[in-house]
Amino acid sequence: MPDLVDLSPDQVALKEAVRRFARDRVAPLAADVDRHNAWPEDLWKEIVALGIIGVAFPEEEGGGGGTYLDFALMIEELARASAAVALMPVLNVIVGAAVQRYGTDEARAAYLPGLLSGELKACWAFTEPATGSDPKAIETRATETGTGWTITGTKAFISHSSVADVGVIFARTGERISAILVDTHQPGFQPGARYDLLGLRGADTGDLVLDGVEAPTANLLGNAGDGMRILVAIESEAKVRASAMCVGMAQAALDESIAYGLNRLHRGQPLADKFPTTAALIADIAVEVEAARWLTYHTASRRTVPATPEFDRLAATCKLAASRAARQASNLAMQVHGAYGYTAEFPVSRIYRDAKAYEMIQGTAEIQRVIVAKALLDEHRRTHG
Repeated sequence: MPDLVDLSPDQVALKEAVRRFARDRVAPLAADVDRHNAWPEDLWKEIVALGIIGVAFPEEEGGGGGTYLDFALMIEELARASAAVALMPVLNVIVGAAVQRYGTDEARAAYLPGLLSGELKACWAFTEPATGSDPKAIETRATETGTGWTITGTKAFISHSSVADVGVIFARTGERISAILVDTHQPGFQPGARYDLLGLRGADTGDLVLDGVEAPTANLLGNAGDGMRILVAIESEAKVRASAMCVGMAQAALDESIAYGLNRLHRGQPLADKFPTTAALIADIAVEVEAARWLTYHTASRRTVPATPEFDRLAATCKLAASRAARQASNLAMQVHGAYGYTAEFPVSRIYRDAKAYEMIQGTAEIQRVIVAKALLDEHRRTHG
């Protein structure tokens, strides 16, 4: 694969089309979604119509036949308007990829068309109150019944917790972790209270209580005990998606800073023209955006199925850099705005709150550092003895 990313004319047109949609339909609603912490159902239908969910899936499976870079470009532009809204399609992509690669024929037939068309909404339930990034702390259990599985436990920080129709539940089967598809519209599947989060509000994030939830044998992904292998493979791709969201947020911080720097006057002169310090902050934001953008595009273009160790390392590198860029860009944007940046009147405070989340979710910054360092040290040992 090439080391440099050169977007095709079709990809440029795709990116611009989603940018227009995000500007015209998402941006005007972003503040209300954040303020009310409410799932925007009407936007879901419009996002589905964009084809973003299936764009990187093969046409023969109901997808758009595009690339993972196409998907990243679309997510970037949605996040430029609202990170919470950009989260809406990605759970279907994550669960759809797991079903496509690890599901039985029955599971693929039952779930994949609905996931890719948006008829079904999905959730991905790994985290528990005590787990954080530690899979060994998972307490949710799935017991084999002869015809399927009975699942009991509690999950935490689950996006789409109350709107999902189908979920992948990670549960302990014996001493190992398995991944099992469940229908949410059944007795025992109970969404908990929606979290009042600092950022990413409107993503319908909350707890799940699983009290004897049933799943047929055909809904096991892979084999019993394959849960961690599935999680690691799917999450590597998800880190690139998260990075694209971070690029979108960083770009939004730059957009807002340029507009404020030119429109805010000091004694009749734009701030950005009058004060070199303001112009320097805008330049620093631009550097963060460009560095994160091209690393994200490069990583998305090198996505492999199945993932290789090289891609896993690159995905962790990308997530670490892009999440840092989004947080730093939004922090600098608040400085450009001065005290006004600390109010809800301007979008930069929301962008900062949303960006900060990505140093903690989809793999903490600390864990990404461990992954990158371990990969580099292992490679050195292999090549140098």
